[in-house]
Amino acid sequence: MCGFAGFIDNQECLNTNHSHLEVMLNSLLHRGPDDSGIWKEAGVCIGHRRLSIQDLSFNGHQPMKSTSGRFILVFNGEIYNYKSLRTNLKKKGISFQGCSDTEVLLALIETEGIENAIHKCVGMFAIALWDISDKRLYLARDRFGEKPLYYGWHDGVFIFGSELKALMAHPKFKKVIDKKSLSLLLSFGYIQSPHSIFKNTYKLQQGCIHTFKFPASIRSYTKENCESKVIDYWSSDRILTSNFKKPFNGNFDEATDELEELLIDSVSLQMHADVPLGAFLSGGVDSSLIVSLMQRLTNRQVQTFTIGFDDPRFNEAEYSKSIANHLETDHTELYLNNSDVQNIICKLPSVFDEPFADQSQIPTYLLSRLAKHNVTVCLSGDGADEIFCGYNKYFLGSKISNIRLRKFWAHSMKILPWKLIEDIGSILPVNLSKKISSERIEFIYKLLSANDNIELAKILSKSHLHPELFTKENVMHDTVFDNSSYADISQDFEYYAMALDRKSYLPDNIMTKVDRASMAVSLECRAPFLDYRIYNFASSLPHSFLSDGSTGKKILRELLFRYIPPNLIDRPKMGFSIPLADWLRGDLYNWAMDLLHGSDDEYLNLTECKNVMQRHFLCERDYSPVLWPILMFQAWRQEWL
Repeated sequence: MCGFAGFIDNQECLNTNHSHLEVMLNSLLHRGPDDSGIWKEAGVCIGHRRLSIQDLSFNGHQPMKSTSGRFILVFNGEIYNYKSLRTNLKKKGISFQGCSDTEVLLALIETEGIENAIHKCVGMFAIALWDISDKRLYLARDRFGEKPLYYGWHDGVFIFGSELKALMAHPKFKKVIDKKSLSLLLSFGYIQSPHSIFKNTYKLQQGCIHTFKFPASIRSYTKENCESKVIDYWSSDRILTSNFKKPFNGNFDEATDELEELLIDSVSLQMHADVPLGAFLSGGVDSSLIVSLMQRLTNRQVQTFTIGFDDPRFNEAEYSKSIANHLETDHTELYLNNSDVQNIICKLPSVFDEPFADQSQIPTYLLSRLAKHNVTVCLSGDGADEIFCGYNKYFLGSKISNIRLRKFWAHSMKILPWKLIEDIGSILPVNLSKKISSERIEFIYKLLSANDNIELAKILSKSHLHPELFTKENVMHDTVFDNSSYADISQDFEYYAMALDRKSYLPDNIMTKVDRASMAVSLECRAPFLDYRIYNFASSLPHSFLSDGSTGKKILRELLFRYIPPNLIDRPKMGFSIPLADWLRGDLYNWAMDLLHGSDDEYLNLTECKNVMQRHFLCERDYSPVLWPILMFQAWRQEWL
C-alpha cells in the first residue's frame, strides 16, 4: 500500500524542478513511510512513497522501470493473484529480480498491454504508467474504486496523485472551489466522481483507464489541448444487466456452497502479506463472516479489533466480543469517550483533504489507529451491503415504490390538515410516521410523488433535499443518478438502488472513508467482498436469494450460520454510527458554533446555518445529517484555505 504523485510541465522541460515533487511526496508520508523514489526526464516528474507489504526488499522499489526500459510505473494497492500471474509469465520466459506484485504487474503490462493486464488482475489499485517512447500517460483505477486517484490541469501543468493534498502541494495548483461540488457535498455528504471540490481537478472513476497524450509542441497544457481517452475496462452495470438476463440456475443451497468457495479463495488471497495481519470485527454479518473464514484458514488466532460506545444505542462491541469468543480470536476492543472524539475532530480535515461528511469517519479512524498498534494489514467487511442488498433504505424504497395510489397520497398531503397528515403513515403499507415537521412532510411528500425508481433512489440517497438554503450556488453537477443505463433493472427498486450505490456511494463514500482513515495511520485495509468474481456471481442470483423484502443479505446469513450460531447475529442492523446529534448539543456545540461564526460569504449562507444549529440545539429535531457536511466544509476551509 502506497501513495504516488507526479506532474508534466513542458514550461520547464529543459530543467525539470523535482523539488516540487519532493514536497508533494512529503504530503503522502503517511501512505508510504518505508521508502520513496523519484524518476524524471525533461518535463516529467513521477514519485512514489512505499508502505512495504509484499517483498520488503529494495526489489519492490518504485518508480519501477520495465525490462525494455519503455515504461515507468507507480502503483498504489495490491494485486492479490500476482503469484499465479508470475508463474504464467515465467512459463513465457520472463524472469524477475524480486517477488513484488509491482514487478509482476509491470511485466504483464509490457507483455499484454495495460488493458489486458488489468483485466487479469484481482486486486485494488491506482496506477500511473508513463510511456517514455510515446510520451503518453495512463492512469487506471480498480473496479470498485478502493484506491484513490486525482488529476487536473493548473497554470499549464498537468498534476496527479493519490490524494488531493499531494496536488495542492504543487506551487502551480489553484485552489478555486467548485461551488457545484459544494452543493453535492451538502446534498449527499460526499462529492461524487469525477468531480472534486476544486475546479479543473478530478477523481478518476472506478474501473477506468484514462490515457493522456502530451504533445511536445505545446508549452502550456490544458484540458482542451491534451489528447485524452477514457476506457471503462470493467463495469458493474454491464455485468448486472448481462446476468439479469442469464440468472443463476441452481438452488439456494448450491448457491451458498459456491459463494463459500469464492469467499474462501478471496479471503485466502487477501490474507497473504509479509507483515502482521488482522481484521475489523463489528459484530455484524459482514465482518463476522470474513473473520470466520480467516480463522478457518489459519492455525493461529486471528487478531480482531472493535470500537465500542458507552451509549447502548450505538454500541456493538458486546456483540463483537461474543463472536470473537466463539471464534476464539485474539480480540482487542476500545471504548470511546468524549475526549477521544474531540481530539480526533481537529484531525479530520487533514485526514480527509477533500471535504467529506460520513459521520462514521470518526470511529473508522480510531479503529484503524487501534489496529495499527498490532498489525499493518486489516481485512474488513466493506462492500457486502452494496452487493448483497444490505441497506434498510433498499427495503423502504421498494415498499414505497409498490404503494398503490402513491400520487393520491402525495396529493392528500398538500390539502389535508397537519393532524391528519400524521396519520397517513399508519395507513400506508410502510410506516413513515414520526414526529411531524415541515421537513418531514416534504420528505414523505417527495417519496410518495417520485415519478420512478430513479427519482426515488436519489431522494433516499440525500442527506438534505435543499442545499441551496445554505449555499450561494443552487446548481449541482450531473450525477450518476442521471445515468440511463439501467433500463433493464430500473423496475426493481432494490436492484436499481444497489447499482447506483456501487457506482457512487461505495467508491466515493465508503471506500474514501476507509482508505483515508486507514492510510492516515499507515494501515492497509482490504475488502474481500470486493473481489470482482464475487460480484459477478452475486449479480446473477435471484432476488429471493438476497432479500426477503424486509431483511437483506439472506445468502450471507445462511453462510455465516455455518460458523456462528444465529442467536449471536440475529438482531436489527445498527451500522457504524455515532451519537453525533447528542455531541452537537453538548461537547461539540462550541466547536460547531465557532465554525459557523461570522457573516455570509461567497460559499455559505451562515445565517441560515446558525439558525439550523440553534434549532438542533433546542431539540426541534435531529439536524445532524444536515449540519455535519456544513461543519466539515468549514473545518476543511480552515485547514486548507
